[in-house]
Amino acid sequence: MIKDYDLEVHYHRGKANVVADALSRKSHCNCLIARPFDTTLCQEMEKLNLEIVQQGPLANITIESTIQSQIIAAQKKNKGIAHIKDRVVTGKALCFWIDDKGVLWFKNCLVVPKVPELRQ
Repeated sequence: MIKDYDLEVHYHRGKANVVADALSRKSHCNCLIARPFDTTLCQEMEKLNLEIVQQGPLANITIESTIQSQIIAAQKKNKGIAHIKDRVVTGKALCFWIDDKGVLWFKNCLVVPKVPELRQ
């Protein structure tokens, strides 16, 4: 308890008490502003192991998704897909269609076989 000690309190005005004055001031925080990093098309292409050819004309560029090729390969091995294709040929599966490459589609969507068929 404070009453157990013999204390004297002295008041010093303003600038006379520099240490107390400094401690009583509000601190200011210098914060950093973080902005998201915008990746460019060139950086995205480098991640995909693609490069830009500086010389020569570019008439056409085609980028195909790897997942699409995996789905098409899985369709060829899937028994359920083969059954649906048979129904399309006989006219019993009206919403489905087969393109000129033998790929099965439902309306305008690629038909994805069950997940175990896609795993390598």
